[in-house]
Amino acid sequence: RAFDYTEPSEVYDALARSVDGSLLDTVFHEVYRSLVLAEEGGAVSRVKAVRPLRTEVESVGVLDDGLTASFTVNARWQVDGAVFHWGHQHWRTNEHRARYTVVATEAGWRIAGAQSLAQERVESGPGFDKPSAPEGGK
Repeated sequence: RAFDYTEPSEVYDALARSVDGSLLDTVFHEVYRSLVLAEEGGAVSRVKAVRPLRTEVESVGVLDDGLTASFTVNARWQVDGAVFHWGHQHWRTNEHRARYTVVATEAGWRIAGAQSLAQERVESGPGFDKPSAPEGGK
């Protein structure tokens, strides 16, 4: 949802609902850099659907501090979407696999660690219903 916002503070607040600690700053800078590139004529991505394929809890326990409850999840999912740039669009489905460390914070459970394990483009199936271009897009 962070891409739904344009103001830096709104982007940061949206990410803070899911991400914690130093990872929050890293993800914020990556997302905001993407938004700035979009405003300068770069590619704009729109997600149509996210399909979880597999979620496996690998471990449950506490962090090395011995106090903070945590768990690790290995997840695999597909994302259908489009990339709009230079007056045209590319429709695609990408599959991702990642390992997340989720920790208990005063504000609730937050992602504190992320490790991308794989990402690949897969063909979209027949009947892939393409959404309309974003406002101002072609």
